[in-house]
Amino acid sequence: MGKSKTGVNILFFALLAYVLVFFGNYQSLLLLLGFALIYERNEGLTFQISQVLVLRIVYDSVSIFGNLIYKGFYDFISLFDSINLLNFISNFNKYVTSILYLFFLAILVFYFLKILFKKPVNIPLISNIVKKVIL
Repeated sequence: MGKSKTGVNILFFALLAYVLVFFGNYQSLLLLLGFALIYERNEGLTFQISQVLVLRIVYDSVSIFGNLIYKGFYDFISLFDSINLLNFISNFNKYVTSILYLFFLAILVFYFLKILFKKPVNIPLISNIVKKVIL
């Protein structure tokens, strides 16, 4: 990755994408993707930003689906007034959500460091989706 048309190192934009995903800032990430697609026309940068965007979408989808399942179980068990089981389900959901977030964070840090050391980043499964759909 070299310099962009604006004179800024392209590595900066790839790292910025990971920071934006960490904070869950979809709007800025989409603007950055548009910048890479329209102005820069750099396929490598577009690929990196798209991978990170799809990774965030997958994480949010899994999190929402898990919370829907939790809400359904919680509402069903609350019909029977079982306080112990409700507490167990609530604590279980907290642990699963925390583990999912830590796993997502570990993936982000791992690939952030990979980009920082200028190594190619291909997130398994997600890179195939990006290659087929976006590029």
